[in-house]
Amino acid sequence: MLTLTKTDYKLLKSHLDHIEYVLLPDVAERLKKARQSGAEFYANYEYEFCREEQSFLYEQQNKIKELLVNAEVNDVIRFPDK
Repeated sequence: MLTLTKTDYKLLKSHLDHIEYVLLPDVAERLKKARQSGAEFYANYEYEFCREEQSFLYEQQNKIKELLVNAEVNDVIRFPDK
């Protein structure tokens, strides 16, 4: 189990919110515009770039969610005795 301070937890949560509410909607809008551009998909580099970026963001989103769900939040981190 991962132990996080409240500050670290809030930082990860803030990053997750940024991905979900800013970056992913932006990529979705750019994908929509790239599809509407009329270019063939195989030659539409903007579309391909957006798809790769979207995939990366979904991966980051899932990793952060997993960290937050499995994290123990504690302001005092105790190190094991030797």
